[in-house]
Amino acid sequence: MDTLFNHPTKKLNLRAYLILVLLLVGNAATSSVITIMGYHIVSDLGMAPWAISIYTVIVTLLSIGLNKWFGNLIDNGADVRRLLLVSVLSFCCASVVLNIGVGFNWLLVLVAPLFALANSSLSVMYTFGRLYAERHQLNVHQYNAFLRMNTSIGWIIGPSIAFGILGLWGIKASFLASLVLGMLWLVVWTITLPDSFRHKADTSSKSNRASAVPFKLRIAAVACVCFAATNVLFSASMPIYLIEEVGLPEFTPGMSFAIKCLVEIPVIYWAANFAPRWGEQNALLFSALLGFVVMLLMTTVNSVPVLAAYTVLEGIYYGLFAGTAVGFMQSFADGRMGRATSIYISSLFAGGMIGTISVGVVASAYGFVGAIFLSALTASLAFAAVCILKFFDFKSNV
Repeated sequence: MDTLFNHPTKKLNLRAYLILVLLLVGNAATSSVITIMGYHIVSDLGMAPWAISIYTVIVTLLSIGLNKWFGNLIDNGADVRRLLLVSVLSFCCASVVLNIGVGFNWLLVLVAPLFALANSSLSVMYTFGRLYAERHQLNVHQYNAFLRMNTSIGWIIGPSIAFGILGLWGIKASFLASLVLGMLWLVVWTITLPDSFRHKADTSSKSNRASAVPFKLRIAAVACVCFAATNVLFSASMPIYLIEEVGLPEFTPGMSFAIKCLVEIPVIYWAANFAPRWGEQNALLFSALLGFVVMLLMTTVNSVPVLAAYTVLEGIYYGLFAGTAVGFMQSFADGRMGRATSIYISSLFAGGMIGTISVGVVASAYGFVGAIFLSALTASLAFAAVCILKFFDFKSNV
């Protein structure tokens, strides 16, 4: 159990709340563009659907590389305030370019790198939140949960704004709304970080700055990749699977997403109290097992009430993962919190990319129900990866 959790902790101060608001606004801004980009590429630019995959792969690979770089910069004492400013300004510049209007080639050359820089804010914010909580003696597990909850809320707000405005006034108005969110993000950044914030590394860890990534951190990253792939495989397959293959009404995918979010957010908070008492690895084992069961159950859906019941279970499994995974990965930091957090975020991007690419390939051969069976397989792989960590912990304690 984390020793920080056993020490007396303080209540959240104003800066701690502002950090949460900064994260929420940033995620609302970035998600407002991420979720609508596929529509823009196909419907507005007239590209084939495969063009979405090209854009997604470029942004994801750049984001993974930038996350690693930014994480190392934080561990070496870089100013978090400046790193976040780079992300915020990159998002605003990309939004301006989208409002001006560019072709697909410029989207890949200019907009994709800018959005990759904007995506790096998530890793920086999670690292910043953890370091701030430790420095000010806040409940680390609980604050990590608050960070993750605000990420989920941001991802509810951003797409809702983007698609709502798209339906009323079109894509240009939607991109303009994203730019407004970007400017709001800049304002909140100014208020939240009026001065610099740097990681004060322990002297004992400075000699390990260039050390290799620990084996346990690598296995933990594999587990997170599998969890993320499971979520994306199902989320991408679910709408067409439910409407075209199962024959449910067209409102059911939206209903399913809403139920999952409503369940997921309180479970993330609950996981902050559950994980320290029962162990983060045990929480993730249960999450992976439940995810495997839920994916198999989803292949048997035949009515709206049954879907609603299974979606509640889906919210529980994913909420447990989302509320536990950040602290789980950071527990293997070994004095390098920036690196551990950047690997966590990169694993989510990698899992998302694997899931996105796999859906089209598997669905073409076996239908979208085949992609859902594949999501059950990735959940079982996540279970296996956490079991490996449990085995090494048991072996080291014998």
